[in-house]
Amino acid sequence: MRAAELETGLDLAAVNGEPSWTLTMPARYVIGPDGIVEYADISVDYTRRGDPTELFPVLNQIRARVVH
Repeated sequence: MRAAELETGLDLAAVNGEPSWTLTMPARYVIGPDGIVEYADISVDYTRRGDPTELFPVLNQIRARVVH
């Protein structure tokens, strides 16, 4: 895979600034006070990042349960 990437001009070691040739898998979790995962956003596409505003409804629901 490295040879193919280098042949196309993609040098992950140079892009990442370290020699491992790994790509990150972006993930975001919201864990409630009871330890339950309330929200998970995971993408195999390292260029995709979720919109932070997606978290507001989740956080508001948690806050409403904690306050009552």
